Amino acid sequence: VPASGDTAALRVVQLDASELDQELISMLQQEIASAFRHFEPGWWLARLRPEINALLRALIWRHSVYATGSTFGQEMLNLTYSPASAKPGMSLMVKYLYGAVSVLGLWFAERQTLLLNAAVGIFPVPADKLQQAIRLLAAVARVASVLNILVFLQQGQYSTLLERILGLRTYFVRPDLRRQVGFDFLNRELLWHTFGEFLLFLLPLINVHRLKNAFKSAMASIPLLRRVFRDWALSAPSSSSSGPAVLDAGAAAARCAICENLATCPCTASATGCLHFFCHYCISANLKADEFYSCPVCGCQLAGVRTAVVRMDPS
Repeated sequence: VPASGDTAALRVVQLDASELDQELISMLQQEIASAFRHFEPGWWLARLRPEINALLRALIWRHSVYATGSTFGQEMLNLTYSPASAKPGMSLMVKYLYGAVSVLGLWFAERQTLLLNAAVGIFPVPADKLQQAIRLLAAVARVASVLNILVFLQQGQYSTLLERILGLRTYFVRPDLRRQVGFDFLNRELLWHTFGEFLLFLLPLINVHRLKNAFKSAMASIPLLRRVFRDWALSAPSSSSSGPAVLDAGAAAARCAICENLATCPCTASATGCLHFFCHYCISANLKADEFYSCPVCGCQLAGVRTAVVRMDPS
């Protein structure tokens, strides 16, 4: 029996706790459906949906009402079914009745058609009689729920019909915190939303290709890393005349300094001091993305492109 100092929960807080419990069930159902959406065949998930929902409700009941005497929504809002002065709290029988109605009752409502067909085959009762009885019970339950809500809005006790039947009243765990509202989650959401909008505004203004090329040039300027590219310098042609560069077919110089594959339509830079070869697409795409693009091997800035002449070995 609660003492006189125990504070009953506010109506709006009780309704918020019920909404949080419903949202938790919906979120878990969506996660399960998303996890199995790529499995074939998918018919078994729809066929076993009532059993999966019942299993989820049973797990939630086991780790909430059965373990702590309050639902997860009530724990988030500083509520409980058992006031601090009530010893020992919810009885074990009440917990089992709560779980039976909240788990098996909803499963029966989802499986009523299948259970009705099974009952017709077992009991000598006409199917239409059973259907009428089930419809009558469902109508009575809906009317009782509406009346319970009206009484709850007037008295502020027993937000659901199950709570009224079992005599479960809702109290604040700490009455001194009942009007404190936490904005931590809201602040995080606003912060990330603002940060996301800032990124959407900033990213189009950043030349990603120039940053990537600058990073590669900085890495190539390190002596230790420059040794990795020494074969490029050794394989470069020795002449830097204004005419087309001559490239021996099959030589190591046939590799592109950007993609490191055999150069397709080999090209060189015009009058910049760079003696390396590039694919026509690689050098053209990078120069269009960054007008100050430099060779990733020697670091020379590339101003233009000229076609290289491939010299075939007659032997």
